Amino acid sequence: MTFVLFTVGAVLQIEASIIPGLLLLGLGLGFWNIGTLGLMMDMSPVGRAGTFLGFWSMAVTLARGGGITGGGIVRDVGLQLSGSPHIAYALVFGSGTIGLLIAGWCLNHIHINEFKETAAHESNTSAILAGSMD
Repeated sequence: MTFVLFTVGAVLQIEASIIPGLLLLGLGLGFWNIGTLGLMMDMSPVGRAGTFLGFWSMAVTLARGGGITGGGIVRDVGLQLSGSPHIAYALVFGSGTIGLLIAGWCLNHIHINEFKETAAHESNTSAILAGSMD
């Protein structure tokens, strides 16, 4: 919702959408961090939570770095093609919206109960993780 607000605000040049958008972005990021950290902890095999916390931290750091880099590239290309910073930023936040929709779709296909049942019978980490997805 926040990225949609930013996208529409950029296209229509609505400066008043910036502060509410930033507040929603901070709130959403907090919920995302709590949810994904809880999911990671819930899916960590017994005795391996530290290892999975390290993997989770690395994945988040790489994803954020890639997102920042990708956003900069999309902005620069959009600015070169359109000549308008408003369109360029709308492209950045529009692509962010699509990325979040894809991430939500992926998270919706994770089944914690099936994962826990598989993890109780398996000792192989790759088999455990493979059993948690559709």
